[in-house]
Amino acid sequence: MRYAAAILSLLLLLSLTACRAPRDHLPESAASSGTSAEPEEAEDTAPVSVRLITGVIGPNSETASAQGYYRLLRKSGRSEYGCNLFYTDLAVCTEHILCSMPGCAHSVETCPAWFPISYGMLFMNSDHTVLYCIGNTEAGMSLWRMHPDGSARTLVYQCRTGEMFSGAVASDGENLYLGLVNRNRSYPDQTMTLLCIREREGTVTKARYLFPYDVTSSLFSAFDDVLVFSKAAGEGLFGCELYDLSTGERREIRCGNGEVFSGRFLCASASGEFLYLFEYTAGDRMNVLEFDMRTGEVRLLNDTLPYFGDDCVLVTGIWDGKLCVQIADTRAGIPELVRHYQYWVDCRTGEVTETTLTYQQGALRLFVSVLAEYEDSFLVQSGCRQISVAGDGSTASDNGDAVILPVYSVISKSDYFSNNPVYREIQTAKFPWV
Repeated sequence: MRYAAAILSLLLLLSLTACRAPRDHLPESAASSGTSAEPEEAEDTAPVSVRLITGVIGPNSETASAQGYYRLLRKSGRSEYGCNLFYTDLAVCTEHILCSMPGCAHSVETCPAWFPISYGMLFMNSDHTVLYCIGNTEAGMSLWRMHPDGSARTLVYQCRTGEMFSGAVASDGENLYLGLVNRNRSYPDQTMTLLCIREREGTVTKARYLFPYDVTSSLFSAFDDVLVFSKAAGEGLFGCELYDLSTGERREIRCGNGEVFSGRFLCASASGEFLYLFEYTAGDRMNVLEFDMRTGEVRLLNDTLPYFGDDCVLVTGIWDGKLCVQIADTRAGIPELVRHYQYWVDCRTGEVTETTLTYQQGALRLFVSVLAEYEDSFLVQSGCRQISVAGDGSTASDNGDAVILPVYSVISKSDYFSNNPVYREIQTAKFPWV
C-alpha cells in the first residue's frame, strides 16, 4: 500500500515555501484572458460564505449536476485529437452524447459535445446553471464556460506558457476562485495567483498574487471568507494556511507536536471549517480527530478504526456527512492475502459503518465507489465492462484490443449503507468514434 501513501503525500501533505504580503495587482504573466486583454478590477467587497464546489483535490473528468452527471471521454483507439462530452439523465438512467445535431460526427468545433483537448476536467458553478471545462489544448490549458446543454460555449481564460490551473475550485455564489500556477522562467520563484471569475458572466474580474508556489501546494477547503491551503509541517505533522479574501490576511495552523494531536499523522481530509486528522498512538487502533479551523477546538470523533500500518489508510471522500476511509491489512506480506476494508465515519456522531459492496475487475475485487450524491441516492461505479477499441460498444474478442469502461448505477443511500446491492444501472451511450 505504498501507493496510497504516495497519493496522500502528493494530494494532501501539501506545502507553501514562504509567505509574502498579498498584493492586489495582476502579475504580468497572469494577464491573459481568452475574451479580454486584461481582467477588470472588481470592487473590494467581502464575499459571502465561500465554499468548495469541487472535491478537495480539484475537478476531474466527471461532475454532477442537480439531476444528472457529465463525463468527458477521450477518443480511444483513434488518432484523432479530442474528447467528447456525455450526459447522464438520472430520471431515466440513460446516458447520451451532449449533441442533438442530426448527422453530426462529434469531432468538429460546431459540435457542442466535442472539445479540442487531450484531456479535460469538469465542474459546475454553485447553483448548477453553468458548466465549466478545463482542457489541455495545443495552446496550453484553457477554461471554457457553457450552458448545461453544452451550448453557448465561450473561452474564459487561456493560460500562457508556464501557467496551469491547480487545486480545488471555490465559490461565494457570485464568484469562482481558482488557483493559477505560474512557472514562467522570467520569475525567480514559481508563483500562485488567485483568479476571481464571475460565475454567470464568465469574466475574469480580479487576479490576486498569493505566494511563491511549491509543487505540492493547493487549495483544499473554504469557509466564511476564508480559503484554506494545506501546508506540510514536517514529519508526522500537518499544517494549513488560512487566507482571508476580504482582508488579505494570512494565518498559519500547525497540527502536531502536541498542539492538536500526540501520535503519528497518517492522513487528513477537510470539509468547510473542519479538518479531519487520522493519528496512530499505540496498539491496534487509531484516532479520528475533528479540528475546527475557525475556533481551534479539537474533538475526538472516533477511536475504534483498526490500524495495520502507516501506509494503509486512505480517505477517499466525504459523502452524506460521512468520511469514507479505506484501510488495508498488509501484515501477511503477500499481495494475494491483503485484506481491504471500507469504513464510513459519521462527521457528526463519530459512528462507524462498514460497507462491503464490491465488484470484480480482472483479478481485482474493488469497492463500489460513490461518484455523486443526490438527495436520497448515490451514483456509483458498480462494475466494469470491456469494449473493442473501435468503441462501438461490442464485446472485445480474446485476441483483439480492448478498453475497460465503468458501469454506473444509482443506489439508494439506505441500500448502500445496508450493503444491499439494489442497483438501477445506467444505460451508457454508444460511442461515436466507430
